[in-house]
Parts: sequence; structure tokens; C-alpha cells
Amino acid sequence: MQGLVKVLTKLPFWFLYGIGDFLCFIMARIMKYRRDIILKNLRASFPEKTEKEINKICMAYYHHLCDVFIEIIKFYGMSDDEMKKHVDFVGVEQLMKDAEEGRNCMILTSHHCNWEAPIAIPLYFDDSLGIHSCHVYRNLADKKFDALMVKIRNGFGSNSVEGGKILRYLVGKTKTEKRVFVGFPADQRPTDKILHYWTNFMNQEAAVLDSPERLARMFKMSCYFCHITKIKRGYYQCRYIKICENVAETPEFYVSEQYIRLLEENIKEQPEYYFWSHNRWKGRE
Repeated sequence: MQGLVKVLTKLPFWFLYGIGDFLCFIMARIMKYRRDIILKNLRASFPEKTEKEINKICMAYYHHLCDVFIEIIKFYGMSDDEMKKHVDFVGVEQLMKDAEEGRNCMILTSHHCNWEAPIAIPLYFDDSLGIHSCHVYRNLADKKFDALMVKIRNGFGSNSVEGGKILRYLVGKTKTEKRVFVGFPADQRPTDKILHYWTNFMNQEAAVLDSPERLARMFKMSCYFCHITKIKRGYYQCRYIKICENVAETPEFYVSEQYIRLLEENIKEQPEYYFWSHNRWKGRE
């Protein structure tokens, strides 16, 4: 698989997007991949939209999802300079200021636009500050594909850490490293064992993953939201919005709630780019 991906990375974007368009036709028109879930999520999230508008967003989502697959493959073969052309980062100076003042940072990301784009943020770090960057992920069932994804994600200076191992990892790294920055995709539904907080998210009752906030509170981190915008095919902007300077000084669930509100705004700007095929809004069980 890794050999095939290496070959594909050599192909130009226009050719790979052509393959993506064909896959989109198969996925949307023939397989109708998770169409029921996508439409259910869209209808509930945007009750004010007509059925025609919902279907238009659905088709645009299929196109975007195939684009993301193509772009992740291309990320694997990109140099640092090429990656900087495709992913622009805004607000990194705030993060550097926190690092200068001795604070570790929790960066809350999401599955909006290309969710792998924020992995390139270490390219913009000031090396003199000694920042150790890591990001949390859920391992995939296919071990070979999982290993490939970890290699892609680690290609720009960050380190992949499984969700169940992040606490022990941070305990060790905060003792040995000057500064630790953690990227955490916080929009996934928590398992019942770690379900502590519910709120309204996109017009629906939703369980919120508060693990990032709990970790940030434990290590007295500054907390940020990564607002992602798709500029055009293959080009993104990641803008960092500060939620708080020290999570330990905020009320319980403050960061989790602010994260959801900021994510809602991000999704509504470009609704076709959110991860609608995931059954995110399961009810209370």
C-alpha cells in the first residue's frame, strides 16, 4: 500500500482530482454511501433549508470527501515549502507568545474541511522555543493503513498519539520537554464510559467529548480553536482563535461549550465541508 501511495503522490493534482471525481460518481450515484445518515444529519442541522438545498449540500459533500482522500495522499509526498503553499496558518503568533511565557497549549480541531491540514502547524513554530508537538488520533482497524496514516501525519514534525495513551504521554513529555502543544479533534462522539456533558450542537442534542478540556485543565494549558476554511481545491486556511489562557481558571465545561459554539460558526460558513457521513448525533442510550 505504501508503495502505491508513493507512486500516486508523484501524479499531478489535476489527474488525481479526475480520479476523485470518478470515485465521487461511484460513491454518490451508485453506492449512495451513507446517504441516509448524511441526509438525516443535514435535515436536522438545517431545518430552514429546502430539500433541494439539502441535496445540493449532500452532493457537494461527496465531492469534498473524495477531494480530502486525494489531498491526504498528496500530503505524503509534499515538501515543507509545498505544504506551506497549500495550508496557510493565521494566528500562530499567539501560540508562540504562550510558549514564550511558559504555557503549554491545547489546540481543538475538528472534522471540518480537510481535518489533516492542521498537522502542518509545526512548520510555523519558532524552533528556539523548544516546542514538542503531538496530535491525538483513533487507530484504524486495518493495521497497514493505520501505519500509513501515522506516517503521513508525522511527516511535518508532529507526533501521533492514540487517544487512550495521551494522558501518560503528556505526563512524560511535560516533564522532559520545554513546551508541549496538543492537537485534539474534539468533535467526535464520546463513548458512554467518558460521557459527561451534553449540549445543543447544530440544532440537535449532542454528547460532547470533554477529554481535551480535562487534559488541558490538568496541565493548566492555554486553549485554542482551529477554524478551518477551504479556499479552493487543495488549499486551506487554519486560523487559531484563543478560547482561554489557562483552562484551570475557567468553569467546568466552559472550553467544551465554547468549542462547540465556534465549531458551529465554522460549519455554517461552509456546510458542505463537514463530516456529515459520521453518525455523530446519537441520542441518549
